[in-house]
Amino acid sequence: ECGAADCAVVCGAAFRGNRVIPEGDIPLRVLLEWFPSEASVCVERMTGLALQQLLQLCVRGLPGECPTFPQCSGLEFTVDVSKPWDGDRVGSVLVQGIPLALDGEYSVAVTDFIGARRGPFHRLGPVEPSRSVVAPQFAPQLLAVLRKFCSDNLCPQLTATLGRVHVVGL
Repeated sequence: ECGAADCAVVCGAAFRGNRVIPEGDIPLRVLLEWFPSEASVCVERMTGLALQQLLQLCVRGLPGECPTFPQCSGLEFTVDVSKPWDGDRVGSVLVQGIPLALDGEYSVAVTDFIGARRGPFHRLGPVEPSRSVVAPQFAPQLLAVLRKFCSDNLCPQLTATLGRVHVVGL
């Protein structure tokens, strides 16, 4: 069990497939092929400011190739690529439809790549043990979480694209 999270952030590089998936039903086998790595799911408590910094790091490569581009759940935000990557690119963040409170506390599900502060995420600093809900060394594999979700929910069809990340300033 990953524990409850207010939102989730997964870098786009965690997804694979390298092919165009035709419109229609996606078999579980194909869905599972999108995650060839052994990524796992961590949960940590973050301040709103730390969550905003995480999103800033995720979009720093835009408008070019950006393997850290965030795939989000429970989040919606705007990124202005005309601003410097280490500035205020990320704006109007909503968590569960509510504006982000920079001094608020949020439970955030992330992959172990982010949770272990690898790559650009070292800039977030180490996770204090008291803020870790599910630490990287104890985290379940993303594939196991995905299988359980599909099993528990009979792989519900998604009927709309939610448009969680809005890019402006191109």
